[in-house]
Amino acid sequence: MNTTTPATPPSSPFFIVGAQRSGTTLLRLMLAAHPRVAIPPESHFIPDLLRIERRAGGLAGIREDVARMLVTHDRLVDFDLGPAFIRETVARLWPLTTRAITEALFAEYARRQGKPRWGDKTPRHCNFLPELGAVFPEARFIHVVRDGRDTAMSSVKAAFGPNTWTTAAYLWRDSVRAAQRGAQSLAPDRWMEIRYEDLLGDPRAILERVCAFLGEDFHEDLLRYAERADGLVPKWERSWHAKLSGPIDGKNTGKWRRELTSEQIALLQRVGAAELRAYDYPLEPIPASPALTAHVLTKCARYHARRLASRTMLWLRRYDPAMRPTAFRPAPSSERE
Repeated sequence: MNTTTPATPPSSPFFIVGAQRSGTTLLRLMLAAHPRVAIPPESHFIPDLLRIERRAGGLAGIREDVARMLVTHDRLVDFDLGPAFIRETVARLWPLTTRAITEALFAEYARRQGKPRWGDKTPRHCNFLPELGAVFPEARFIHVVRDGRDTAMSSVKAAFGPNTWTTAAYLWRDSVRAAQRGAQSLAPDRWMEIRYEDLLGDPRAILERVCAFLGEDFHEDLLRYAERADGLVPKWERSWHAKLSGPIDGKNTGKWRRELTSEQIALLQRVGAAELRAYDYPLEPIPASPALTAHVLTKCARYHARRLASRTMLWLRRYDPAMRPTAFRPAPSSERE
């Protein structure tokens, strides 16, 4: 069944972003089931390349360093392109830019999948929307939002997630805020937001909207994504996404109501109340006793104190020579003499 029929199917890239554990992997697997679209595992290397390119004033003069970084990148290895292809790509590209490298690597992944168009799904890219939008002015962006209380609960349970509820709350809120700020740098027709709960509740309707946004035909294969899910998720990630190889679980929402304590709910809502309301997630009425309120505020204050201390140390290490590790290393013997 086709619900949109673009005159000329586009080949421009697109980016899926969102907070960790917000449903970005589910959307990735669904869209990767499209006969024209390939989406590799999370990339993470694009901001790294942009940072190197900016600091070095270009990449052409440091080809070997760029190739070495990419070959040893702990996430690019999941593309299964092989070190030889990556080195050859960096050696032959001219000009050598972040865009050229990204296009070459993603296009090769798509080619090996037998597909003409590529997309990216890396949640943390919500922190780099202005940069990505500038490097790929034709790209479109899809922001997946999930109830912050469910997201935080899922994050804390994950092996790679935060170890405190306070950190989980701020990670979700800060991710949503970063996406909202970044979206302001994009034209309205380049930005789309969907809620995870809506995707579970009516996947066909949401996927039809997403395909129309991307200028692609809707295909029934998107609803049969689970048939290929295991082959698209890296082996080391499969234990975190075990449910994605089965049918859509429309009840995988609102778990926080059954599993979180009043204190945890109060904390999550204290941190992310504005963002929860913005995406139509009603706040749960919690009796605000003085003791509970004081406990939540203390946790928030401690989080901010730790974050300020961490940022201060990073700033000192960057700008104060006395704080740099190298300042404590003895000079070579020739210099001491």
